[in-house]
Amino acid sequence: MPQPVAASGSPAASARAMRPSVNMIEFISVKLQRPVVDLSQGEIADLLLAHGVQPKLIARVLSILTYGEIERSARAGSAVSSQHLLIETAQVIDELDRLL
Repeated sequence: MPQPVAASGSPAASARAMRPSVNMIEFISVKLQRPVVDLSQGEIADLLLAHGVQPKLIARVLSILTYGEIERSARAGSAVSSQHLLIETAQVIDELDRLL
């Protein structure tokens, strides 16, 4: 199954290469084989739940999407928060990759 790739080819490396929220949307679209870019966060949550993703992991996905939007709007986020978001995104993508 195709996945977003970066230099190392892993989903986690891809998360480091792109904006976290955009990468998360692209990753979910690829894994579920359908576009999700125009879906609300609630619709994405419902879709992931229907595919067997646990609510706790879905909450982490939604958190990444929310913080990604906030950071993109602010464009003045600290390096610490940006780094944390990238690490969290890589971890969530790895977990989703094992489940989907």
